[in-house]
Amino acid sequence: MQNVSGKKCDYLLLICSEKAAVFIELKGQDFAHAMTQLNESIRHLYPPLRQAGFKKCRARIILTKRKNTQYNSNPKWLKLKKTIDVFDVDFSFHMEKKTDKL
Repeated sequence: MQNVSGKKCDYLLLICSEKAAVFIELKGQDFAHAMTQLNESIRHLYPPLRQAGFKKCRARIILTKRKNTQYNSNPKWLKLKKTIDVFDVDFSFHMEKKTDKL
């Protein structure tokens, strides 16, 4: 997302055979910041992707450290939830154990 101000997610994976866009945010533990980054990225990038024929939108947050992931009343979640509803996004988050091995 060059020339776009604001927060951005880490990756956008386009699965052309499925016409699906997957927004991916990798975080240590700052779940609230990850929600902001996904929200901004989806709002800026998914509308032109939809015009280009992409019909599915997925968003994933992957955390490597456990912290409070209670988000139902968080204002950043409410903003992201609105975006999820408007664009019919398949949303989930995952806890991953951090490893140094590839």
